[in-house]
Amino acid sequence: MLTKNILPVIVSGVAILVLAAGLFTHSATNASAAESLRLGFSGATATQLAGTLAVEQKLFELYGVNVEFIQAAGTTMIRALDAGSLDVAIVGGGQALSAYLKGVEVRIIGGLVNTVPYQLWAKPEIAQLKDLKGKLTANTPPGTSLNLAAAVLLQRAGLDPLRDVKLIAFGRLGLVAQSLFTGVVDAALLSPPETIARHMRLTDPETIEEVYQRAIGLYERLPWVPKDAFETVVQLSPSQSNRNPFGVLDMSLLERIDKEGFVRTLYATK
Repeated sequence: MLTKNILPVIVSGVAILVLAAGLFTHSATNASAAESLRLGFSGATATQLAGTLAVEQKLFELYGVNVEFIQAAGTTMIRALDAGSLDVAIVGGGQALSAYLKGVEVRIIGGLVNTVPYQLWAKPEIAQLKDLKGKLTANTPPGTSLNLAAAVLLQRAGLDPLRDVKLIAFGRLGLVAQSLFTGVVDAALLSPPETIARHMRLTDPETIEEVYQRAIGLYERLPWVPKDAFETVVQLSPSQSNRNPFGVLDMSLLERIDKEGFVRTLYATK
């Protein structure tokens, strides 16, 4: 079992920028024409927090948009986008790129979080990254944000993910933390505290405020997808295709929003 002596290793401090979350849609026209915008998300983690809070605080209603919030796994949401049962989804950039390279017509229209928002938590005997060699480490399927984070971490640590570390893939993000705290694995990448008050059962105001500040610090005010962040995703993508990977990016909607000054108005000092 783990104790309070767990060593947290800040991964985001050594990782180069990666696309950790993005919005996808078939087309802006299709989404805007819908009477109810169907927005998918995979959970109440730090990188999913924007959509969760927007719905809970009824922010969409301020602009006359009726949003149906649907929770599902990232791969499920990609299939739903392809089938037309979702209009927009917040998923890992690697998942969208992988689908696009396989011929699925999805587009990245914004990068909500463009850093690796994870910490490596491990059993006390793992004092440094090289101690991960031969240990069981929790992981998630290819293309997910955590999977990309693990690849970046191991790359920077000089460890071969196929030979040096025993990666155990879990289909749901919630199982990653559970596997660590129940002793199934020796180490796991965890995002900053994954929800506020209700989800984390926090009651201390200072703790809640700290969690909130750490979470919002991950987000871009104007969610452009940085070139170097996307290049990292491309480099780590296992998918092979004749399609140009940069074809999945479509910043036209964001460019229009920026030109109209909407985001600047939101952050203007009153």
